Amino acid sequence: MRTVIRLAFLLSFAVAAHSPVLLAAPPAISSETQVRQLLMGWEKAFRAKDVDAVMRVYASGAAVVAYDVVPPLARIGRNAYRKNYEEFFAMYEGPLEIEFRDLRIVAGNDVAFIHCLERVSGTLKGGQKSETWLRVTSGLRRIKGNWFIVHDHVSVPVDFETGKAEARAECLGLSNLIHSNRAWGTAEMKRPTESRWAFSFLASPRGFEPRLSP
Repeated sequence: MRTVIRLAFLLSFAVAAHSPVLLAAPPAISSETQVRQLLMGWEKAFRAKDVDAVMRVYASGAAVVAYDVVPPLARIGRNAYRKNYEEFFAMYEGPLEIEFRDLRIVAGNDVAFIHCLERVSGTLKGGQKSETWLRVTSGLRRIKGNWFIVHDHVSVPVDFETGKAEARAECLGLSNLIHSNRAWGTAEMKRPTESRWAFSFLASPRGFEPRLSP
């Protein structure tokens, strides 16, 4: 009898050892988390001025429509928008700094959007420091399982009485006041000490051209 019980036990053990083990599936990563990871990758690439890595988060071909803070009125396609990044990065020495305020991500199954305030700062060629606050909205689509940016809208507020675009940093509790000239794209930063720096975002048809004044 003991032999029969022992054989039955060994048989049941052998069957169990060769049976597939059902493991709990890992939790699915939410769409919001995936979009946030994409933004973190873009941020890292932007700080390093790595144009290739920056553009990897954008959809290919003509799917991208960008309304940038500088002319032209619109950029259609990833390659066209890449020129804006190349010209902007070329204005600066060394890495850039970027800060997000009031960041919000809303993501569904196939469509998402991001909006925030961005502070971009760095050292211009020539040694001058620059700091600019921008309003940024990005639209994303899930394409073949992966998220890509298909639309960027970057802007600063416009004062219609003066005809100038201006980003008032004090609305964020900051001390700097940034003005932008709509006609020539001249951004002027005024500090409490009344010292000023000005540089042009897009001062000529040649593209981004820094013009600095003490």
